[in-house]
Amino acid sequence: MGGTNGVSVLGAVLARQVQDQMTHGLAAASLPCTGRAVADTRQQPGVVREIVRVTYGDATAQVFLLSATAAVLAVVAALLMLPVRLRSSLDLPEEIVSTPELVLYLPSVS
Repeated sequence: MGGTNGVSVLGAVLARQVQDQMTHGLAAASLPCTGRAVADTRQQPGVVREIVRVTYGDATAQVFLLSATAAVLAVVAALLMLPVRLRSSLDLPEEIVSTPELVLYLPSVS
């Protein structure tokens, strides 16, 4: 589930960055932005090829920057987690600790 969500989010970021940068790049070069996909850049003028190359390069760098930031945050979160002792056996007998307002089931440690 996490990988699917990550791919979806990063794909959306990439698509949005490409759309915005392509529109600005074509407008800066005084070229019309038709909204059509560029199927083969070899058939396009050199200016359009350069805009497409720079656009995808910058958008991919943005995706890697977001991924690196998420990875650093995950490592920091993992380092800040306190260690918790897990059960050493599944066959531990449970002893019942009873109070007037609460009943707790605790494993007995021998």
